[in-house]
Amino acid sequence: MKKLSMTLLSLVVLTTVLSAKPMSSIYYTSPKPVGGMEALQQMTKFPALAQEARLDGEVVLSFRVTPEGKVTNVKIVKSGGAMFDEVATQTILNTKWEPARVGEKAVPADYILPFEFRN
Repeated sequence: MKKLSMTLLSLVVLTTVLSAKPMSSIYYTSPKPVGGMEALQQMTKFPALAQEARLDGEVVLSFRVTPEGKVTNVKIVKSGGAMFDEVATQTILNTKWEPARVGEKAVPADYILPFEFRN
């Protein structure tokens, strides 16, 4: 009796593995700005006061892109100073995004994006 139950368990496991969908049929694409990163870079304006003072800064933002392509939950992960933080945040909020997708379905996705401001 014990041997029979072990055999049944093995068959169930084998059947489950064989009936699983291959991973290649499901794919994930990350969210991206409409027009690509080049468009995002062109929209980012160097703060005038920082440029005059020859200041550099780095800002890292985290945010969520909704299935509709809207940006929400913007947080400053690394501050470059108020001027740089404001420019980076406004750039992200004013950019249209293509949402992440699993297969053909748009899904919400968290994103982390660094901004470097160099004179």
